[in-house]
Amino acid sequence: MGFTYKGEWNIPFKFGFTKLGEYKINLHVFEENHPEIELNLLFSDHLRSHPESVSEYAKIKEQLLLEEGSFKKQEGHLFTGYNLGKDAFIRRILEKEGYARHRFLKETHIKEWESYHRIRKEQIFDRTHVVYDPNHPTIHAKGNFHFILCLGMNVVTVAHVEFLNEFEVALRSLATDEPYKKQGLGKTMMELLEKWIKHQGKKVIRLHAASQAEGFYRKLGYFDMPFDDPSIAKETIDLGKILPDFLKTKQ
Repeated sequence: MGFTYKGEWNIPFKFGFTKLGEYKINLHVFEENHPEIELNLLFSDHLRSHPESVSEYAKIKEQLLLEEGSFKKQEGHLFTGYNLGKDAFIRRILEKEGYARHRFLKETHIKEWESYHRIRKEQIFDRTHVVYDPNHPTIHAKGNFHFILCLGMNVVTVAHVEFLNEFEVALRSLATDEPYKKQGLGKTMMELLEKWIKHQGKKVIRLHAASQAEGFYRKLGYFDMPFDDPSIAKETIDLGKILPDFLKTKQ
């Protein structure tokens, strides 16, 4: 139909397309039951029934259009200042409406980055007595992907994945914020990561597991797999997993 695929941007399993002609058309295609569908409908329904919110939203957009930074992509972000500048208003409306679905996202917004760095520092680096560097080259290096799992608007679990080669990836880190532990959020994040990794055509996940996390990964199907790669922790267990769909094709 003449559309060009533009990728997922920051939302896994949401696929963007554009079509140029007399009009420019942006098309967003979601998987069935994707949590962002409910989010978008909730926000638009709120605007339809709250004219005061419409006026406030319009004023925010008008102000952003007067700012030079609105037309530039912010450092380390996929989007322009205009897109990022609307975030606080949108979050406030969704919180007011009680949105509480799990959201699986790639890192994009400065507020999300703040939560991402804090959780990694507190839950991983501080416990291994390694100084955390929020500006480490892997934050924006090619082949490195940083994910958050949100409960509504709150970041609760974070993860860092690195592509090693054509078929393999490394899970560099996985951490859940202290108030949200023992609620199954780590498992939810792993299931979503594995699904996304398979979508990228990768077959194997390797990781260094801390001793206290070994049981968690083994319950998810990870087994002993050599991983000759540096780790910030002194004592870890090398584990890995061959993704199920790949096992079926090989059989």
